[in-house]
Amino acid sequence: MCAHGSNGSRTLVQKQWIINLIIQPHLHKDILLGCVTPDYLNRVLESCQAYCCNGGYYAYKLLHNALKHARVNNWLPDMDFQQIRHYPEPPGNPVFYSPEQLRTFLTAASNSNHYLEIQLALFCGLTPGEILGLKYSDFNRHEQTITIQRIYTSNDSGKNCQLKKLEGTKQNRSLKIPFFLFPELSTRRKENRKLLARYHSATEYKSYLCLGPTAKIKSTVTLGAALKTITTETGLPRLNMRDLRYMFARFLLEQNFSLETVSGILGHTKQTTTLAFCNRIPCTDPEVGAVVAGSLDPVLGAGKKEGKNL
Repeated sequence: MCAHGSNGSRTLVQKQWIINLIIQPHLHKDILLGCVTPDYLNRVLESCQAYCCNGGYYAYKLLHNALKHARVNNWLPDMDFQQIRHYPEPPGNPVFYSPEQLRTFLTAASNSNHYLEIQLALFCGLTPGEILGLKYSDFNRHEQTITIQRIYTSNDSGKNCQLKKLEGTKQNRSLKIPFFLFPELSTRRKENRKLLARYHSATEYKSYLCLGPTAKIKSTVTLGAALKTITTETGLPRLNMRDLRYMFARFLLEQNFSLETVSGILGHTKQTTTLAFCNRIPCTDPEVGAVVAGSLDPVLGAGKKEGKNL
């Protein structure tokens, strides 16, 4: 039985993920389709919701559509669908740009002091904390890789800063990255050297990549303000750094990467986190992400064919 609606290749893959990862492990018993009742479905949905964040919503959406399709085709007896508990859609859908909008955005961003941070989110899928915690030594030009070893956090005022080591966690990972990031990295190193020359006593963060105007590590607020300026000046929909990570994940899905591989690239500790993350990405299967795809393939292409985490 298949849910009625869009059944493009990526849509079907995501439906299969939901079935295998969320629904099947929480079926209380194997019963005939004709014996399915609202009470039974509510128990299944309750288990799915307890299993992972928004698990009830994803299971509800798929099961509700599938059962209605079955009812229309007389595969299922009369059922009062109003008795099935509704799980609302998670709030705050991410922003996605068309290829044209993305080109406009990148052209404007290239004139920003935060261009490298933007590229690391869009073309590597890193979180703001991972980006701000990067050191020059985390990059390997010969291997064309970056290793995520720490996360940087601070409050809005830039105080109470903290660097968390990721050794021994799934977030501690090495990724293949586009080669065009390395010239940008060299430019940033030169800029930071000039900055540090003006602040002789500011040596605490001299090995870090993302330094602000006073030679201290930038904050997520600074990055957000930069994106606001860029989108306002270009007339583009407002976005944040997390939206850039979603665009990167969308490219991975359009290239048919497995759930396990996507999870590894994004640094998620659980595949259910990846499933919830990817299910917020539209499944219309348009030819979107051309700018990202053109830049990252063949960087990611080899890993996909070999079925390996990158």
